[in-house]
Parts: sequence; structure tokens; C-alpha cells
Amino acid sequence: MTSTQQLITTGAVARSLNIIGDRWSLLILREVFLGNYHFETIQKHTGTPRGTLTRRLKSLVFNGVLYRNPYQRAPVRFEYRLTDKGLDLYPWALAVWLWEQKWGREDNSLNLPPKLLHKACNNIVTPLYKCGECLYELHYRDIRYAAGPAADKAEPALALGTQRHSKQKADNGLSTGTSSIHISDLIGDRRTALVVSGAFWGLRRFGDFERELKIATNILADRLKVLVKHEIFVRKAYQDNPPRYEYRALEKANDLYPVILSLHQWGSTWLEEKGAVLTLIHKCGKEAFTVECTCNHCERKLNPVDVSFTFEEDEEVHA
Repeated sequence: MTSTQQLITTGAVARSLNIIGDRWSLLILREVFLGNYHFETIQKHTGTPRGTLTRRLKSLVFNGVLYRNPYQRAPVRFEYRLTDKGLDLYPWALAVWLWEQKWGREDNSLNLPPKLLHKACNNIVTPLYKCGECLYELHYRDIRYAAGPAADKAEPALALGTQRHSKQKADNGLSTGTSSIHISDLIGDRRTALVVSGAFWGLRRFGDFERELKIATNILADRLKVLVKHEIFVRKAYQDNPPRYEYRALEKANDLYPVILSLHQWGSTWLEEKGAVLTLIHKCGKEAFTVECTCNHCERKLNPVDVSFTFEEDEEVHA
């Protein structure tokens, strides 16, 4: 019988995190989705060290998310554009933007545009995530999971338990000394993202997270502490003697669900050549349902061609 650990650590979300689940890759993709394709511009806007940026871009090209397009011949210069595989991350990118707009730091140091304009209906849009079968808005309580056809064949996508000591860099918001957090500090850390994902798949207690995710005890304790501090999880006692606690998702965590769902769908589409490891089943009965990212006004599916970001107030466009 396939364990929960095998399903989570070998599934589509883990495989997606293996490619884009670090802070710098997330920031790079943010820039490309905003239309910034040149190395120097990406470096300036993200603050990524040049060597790190070179490596991340090379990895994203190698994994088929970006491709290099020559825009200058003498000397040769390349820009980085999204492939079809990269463009398919668009629902995930909108979910990242949506969470940051609602819960991120007020200083907007990620420099994200405050509004989305859906040109198809000329409205300021809030993306909605719906089941492609019944068109009901998705909530984690309405979705269950089961082992997919390739569950017994998959290899672990992430090695999470070998590192016994983890020190965050000063600019990483996972520091427990900050009062607010960016989404790049959450899903830009593979372990934190997988802990949040595990909560949606039913993990609650420290021992459950440790056993199923195979994350070193000290690292797991640190990540859970951060998630509680930033009110993404709440810690509740389920036993008095000795004290034992479980971790429950709060509203901030629930609003991360479209991010995790979109990652699952992208990984299922592009990274599971042998078939699905973990299958999601909606309450309508549809297995492996499609996650539809739609406009809250006209209900049409959102795509990069019909949606533009804006930093300016536009009185002619009504929310």
C-alpha cells in the first residue's frame, strides 16, 4: 500500500517545487510574467546575485520553462521568454499575485502591480479558481486525494531530511523576527511549501509531518514556528499530559490553496510522464479535474493575452 509520504514527496507538487520551488526562481518568473525578459532588468528588479541568476535561468531553460531568444547580434544578447510549459504556469502566477495582494507586506517590496485588468470584459479582475467539471469554486475541504496509477512506480522528487542545519539568509522573510511575510518566503522555500501542501492533504500533528515528509526535526520545528507566527497555521493542544499539539490551517493558508492546486495541475501535466502519482477528486465526483482560473465578472477563463497588470489607478475601469 502506498503511504501518504510517498504520495506527497513523489507527487506533482513536489516535482514542481523541484523546478520552481526556490525564492529566486519565483522572482525570476514574476519578472518574465510582467514582461521583463532581459538579464540586466531581471537582476535589477529582483536583486538576485549575478551568479545565482545565471544558474537559475540556466535551470529554467534546461527544464523547459524558459527559452533563450536572441534580440541583438553584435554583441549577441539573449532575452528569456516563456515556453508553452512556462505559460502554463499562468494560473499559479495569478494565485501567487492574489495571495501577495491580500496578505503580503504592506511595503510592496516585491513591486507587484496592484490591479489586474481583464481586457475581454474591461473590468478589474479578481481571479477565481473553479472545478472545470462543475464550475464550483474550489476549497480544500471539498477535495480528497487518492493514489494515482503511477503511485507505486514514482521516485522521490525532493530530498528533505538529510540537512540537519538550515540558516536563512538575512533577506529571507522566514526569519521569525519579522511581523509580516511575502509569499516568496513561503513557497520560495521548498520545505515550507511542502508542509503547507501536507496540511491540505490531511497532516495535522508534528509527528505526522515528520514521518510523512521526512523533514529533519529541527528544520520542521522551525518551519512550523514560522507558519504559526505569521498566522498561516494555528497550534492547538489535543493532549495535556504530556502536551501535544496539532496544526490547523487558517484563512491565510486556505488562500494558498489555489497556489498548491495550480502547482499540482502544472506538475501533473508536464512532469508525470509515467502517469499521476496522486489524484485529486472533487466533491462533484470528477477525478483529475481541471483547475480553471476565471474572471470574477464575466466568468471566462483568464489567459495572458487578455489580462494586463497595471500600476496606475484607472477611473474608467470599475472593480
